[in-house]
Amino acid sequence: INYGSPIFGIQPPATSFNPITGITSLLSSPSVLLTQNVINQPIFSTRKVTTSVSVYDGSTVVLGGLMREDVQKIEDRTPIIGDIPIVGRLFRTNVDQHVKRNLVIFVTARLVTPAGTPLNSTEDEEELVQPPQLPEVPMYKK
Repeated sequence: INYGSPIFGIQPPATSFNPITGITSLLSSPSVLLTQNVINQPIFSTRKVTTSVSVYDGSTVVLGGLMREDVQKIEDRTPIIGDIPIVGRLFRTNVDQHVKRNLVIFVTARLVTPAGTPLNSTEDEEELVQPPQLPEVPMYKK
């Protein structure tokens, strides 16, 4: 299970001209592991990056390079027989599972007024935000 949190904080300056310059702090919880106890409590891990970028209104910045490799040791065994000291090795297997992850975050900057309305709003931009429409599939006759 992967859980991610949104951008933790962007602090742009209080000016209304382009480009937008801000300090971006990202906080993510890329993976959730479950403990081996009966309660199955999740264990969260976080990764953080802090950067300063200059970007024009409507432009997208790609933040990446947060790479991670998790190694899990998995032991499978036959109940009771796998617990016998010497002979039990024949009835159990030990495997190392490697999981590599690379976190890439896309941030699109938009200038807004203190009231929250877009500063440079055009109808063309609103059309770009709409999700694409899927074509209709014709019904097949049997």
